[in-house]
Amino acid sequence: MKRLLALLMTLVLTVSLAACANSGKEGKEETEAEDKPEKLVMVTTTDHEDLYSFVADKFYEKYGIDVDIISLAYADVHDKEVTMALGGSQLDILTVDTVWPGEFAEAGIARPLNEYFTEEEIAELYPAFVDEMSVGDDIYAIPTMTEGKWLFYNKEMLKEAGYSAPPSTYDGMLEMSRNMIDKGICKHGIAWAASQAEGFVCDFNAALYAYGGEWVNENGDFVFNSKEGVDALNMFINSMKDNTADPASVSYSDRDNLDPFMAGDTAFVTCWSYAYDFTNDPANSSVAGKVGVAIAPGQGEVEYSATTGGGGLGVTSSCKYPEWAVEFIKIAISYDAQKDVLDKFGNMPILKRVLEDPDILKDNPEFEVMAKQFDYAHGRPTIADYSSWSKMLQLNLSKALTGEVTAQEALDEAARVSDQEYK
Repeated sequence: MKRLLALLMTLVLTVSLAACANSGKEGKEETEAEDKPEKLVMVTTTDHEDLYSFVADKFYEKYGIDVDIISLAYADVHDKEVTMALGGSQLDILTVDTVWPGEFAEAGIARPLNEYFTEEEIAELYPAFVDEMSVGDDIYAIPTMTEGKWLFYNKEMLKEAGYSAPPSTYDGMLEMSRNMIDKGICKHGIAWAASQAEGFVCDFNAALYAYGGEWVNENGDFVFNSKEGVDALNMFINSMKDNTADPASVSYSDRDNLDPFMAGDTAFVTCWSYAYDFTNDPANSSVAGKVGVAIAPGQGEVEYSATTGGGGLGVTSSCKYPEWAVEFIKIAISYDAQKDVLDKFGNMPILKRVLEDPDILKDNPEFEVMAKQFDYAHGRPTIADYSSWSKMLQLNLSKALTGEVTAQEALDEAARVSDQEYK
């Protein structure tokens, strides 16, 4: 979850397209029509098929090149891309989830894209998302949308309890929760997405950094079993023990935990960006119109801390026309396309200036708060076999959450296996 040699372009095409790619401003010239591929091939998720079909239409209008899109369930995309890339099938454009760059780089599936994008083009994107698509100094995919887990809260409940603003720390959120529980305003303060799944890895990631910890130190050693890591995990455990958080959280995915929030049983929930519209929709939620959004909490000296998500697009090492695949990506992150994608599909843009556009903020005032979170966002660790590592971590975190072992024991074991098998 090796490397195939890319075919050489003619000297004229190489010089012409390289100059174009490095300029970051001009598209392909019509005089290069004889050097165009008949088609490009990409794999993406069913959730994003319409989005990338929209981009493909724009790409065809500009260059007359078809893009064949293979659409699969998210769980099948990774293996399909690996099989096609290493098996010799044509695959030009990769959908790259946030945790795949390390694997795709090590296996030689994706090529670094630094040479195709100027520093100015990269600077227009939110840095946290570029970082998560990179391995060392090499960028293996260009993020095409932003994503994260925000803190959503019931404005009416907070007002009834006498609060004028949402909490900015975990301690503050839990204190507010206990106060509202005592007053009979809510049943529990929050429901975590604490089942044995990737959703809780995302939540632990945010809390780990909030408490001052980190996954890996400057020497490359796994250090998340530090005091800070243990304190972060114990925060989740203790909040469920004393009923401040819903004890059933250990069975909730990062979609299930929205249900008690939308039923009016909890005052807070952490979830992905779609939750703002979803929980404010009367067709789904009994608290529609009462939901506010805040930056994910910090703790102590850490002002805020959040987890990045989303993903981007890469180019296979075997792609015969990498410059054209890059042009597809450039259209996907262009200002006009990003505005259209937001309007048509609701995906949060990756371009800073789109989320800073006064007209967009007028129609989506929540974006002003949501965009600020990206300054405090942290990716999950870059590990070549991330899927296997995450499943190991999930198992150990789950043992601690269900009381089978202590937080310290769980993190010590996960760190030991990480150092032994994943460094």
